[in-house]
Amino acid sequence: MPEEFFYHSFPRINTKINETLEQNNLRGIAILNNIIKNGLLLAPEVMHLPFELEKWQNPVVQHRCCFTLIKREMLEEHCQVFGRFSIEWNTSILKEIGIMPVMYLPLFDHNGDDDMKYVGSKFLYRMINFHEYSRQYLKEAEEGREEVF
Repeated sequence: MPEEFFYHSFPRINTKINETLEQNNLRGIAILNNIIKNGLLLAPEVMHLPFELEKWQNPVVQHRCCFTLIKREMLEEHCQVFGRFSIEWNTSILKEIGIMPVMYLPLFDHNGDDDMKYVGSKFLYRMINFHEYSRQYLKEAEEGREEVF
């Protein structure tokens, strides 16, 4: 079974300004230089939800740094969507510090959107995945504790 790795991929093509591939590559190099100099950063992203929120809840802003858990042979396809630059991370090291792979749930409009009927199974799959990681982490922590005592 091929090994999976965490990947942090960047930058997505900016379609709002009709960014060219060359401009995107220059931006990717600038981002990579910034990561080398300053480390990863949590980027704010405003969420546009398809339903009304209370005024105090707007806007919904998530601060995140995304890590995708995939096999290396899937990276090329992943980069077509999330950016041509990727940093590969040792999975066990990131798990040790509590990093979990990104998890997307579909947004739905509550008015008969077909994605709604699959949200439960998608969420359950990701929760099982998280549970497996947590159990492995706990097992490793308990083994480490036994070595100390």
